[in-house]
Amino acid sequence: MHGEQLPYLITAPVNELNEASYDDLYDQTLSAIKINIDQQVQALDKIVPTKSTVLPIEGQTALQPIYSTTNKLLAFIENKEGDPEITIKNNDGTFVHGLKNRPTGQINSLVFHPTLPQIYFAKIDRLNSKETFSDIHVYDISTDTVTPVTRGQRARDLHFSEDGSQLVFISTFRGKTQLKILSLDSKNIQSVAESNFDERYSSPLFWNNSEILFIKKQADGENQLQKFDFKTKVTVTIPLKYKNINFLRKFASQLYFTSSENGVFNIYSSTDLKTALPVTHVKTGLWSFALDAEAPTEITQADAARKTAQRDVAAPIDHPAAPISAPAPAPTTAQAAPIATSTVPLLPISVAGMTTHVGDAK
Repeated sequence: MHGEQLPYLITAPVNELNEASYDDLYDQTLSAIKINIDQQVQALDKIVPTKSTVLPIEGQTALQPIYSTTNKLLAFIENKEGDPEITIKNNDGTFVHGLKNRPTGQINSLVFHPTLPQIYFAKIDRLNSKETFSDIHVYDISTDTVTPVTRGQRARDLHFSEDGSQLVFISTFRGKTQLKILSLDSKNIQSVAESNFDERYSSPLFWNNSEILFIKKQADGENQLQKFDFKTKVTVTIPLKYKNINFLRKFASQLYFTSSENGVFNIYSSTDLKTALPVTHVKTGLWSFALDAEAPTEITQADAARKTAQRDVAAPIDHPAAPISAPAPAPTTAQAAPIATSTVPLLPISVAGMTTHVGDAK
């Protein structure tokens, strides 16, 4: 509304309480915001950005990439003219042909089965004439068929156990979020933890055979890393405090996650669940990502051979950064996180709606 005459009930109190007028205060606020943005960009520019390669897509956006080491396949949710669908590519970046029944619709999460050529996904469907629910389905790539797995669960955030026998997911029920486990053999669903009304659970992860890690968003908006123990049935808070920690992933006994600790969302890794190292440094932010354990250069080289667009950034620093034991107090300007040498060869990630490959720091 700036530039238009504001109502007296807004401008009069402001003019009475301050020496400056409402318009002057508005201009001062815009100026302060611009100065802060410039300072943040300057701070982020002190560290060389992580090198990345754009993965070409046909639609407008691509989200939630997943990777199957067993089947050497990459999949993600691609939005084409407002109609989301699951896109599946081979390890060389080419499309998997002959799949006429790939899932479409309101898909909100997906995960590869650890050993089988199957994608489990959560999708919003109409249960009856009055109710719609997000339920789990399985898409079998080998047979090009979709089969429903649950009914009326309000499911999202799926993650498999390492042996593929169990699936952990988040469900909502009567205003609360629940941590549930689905046994694929018996189809039995067990609720193991439940949030309060002013909390929300997300991003569950099988840490081992007896523990699950997940994120709890508290009433104040802060995210906490939690651990549920099957044996004791107790949930405890993990002392790994990073701003807006989210999107938990596991690779080679390390925890990977995103955080806005330096003012922009980047990927971090932790081996002890107490300290962490930054894996990436970008200025636009990283959100969902997948870890590729095999043949990391094949996709990147194939993309380069097809003259895929490269982001105009330099190679990252090739030395590890000092561990971060606790987050620093929130600064006025963003402090750029250093780049750590990553043990993961390739990180397919989702950057502001565009699926990208981020190389390791070598």
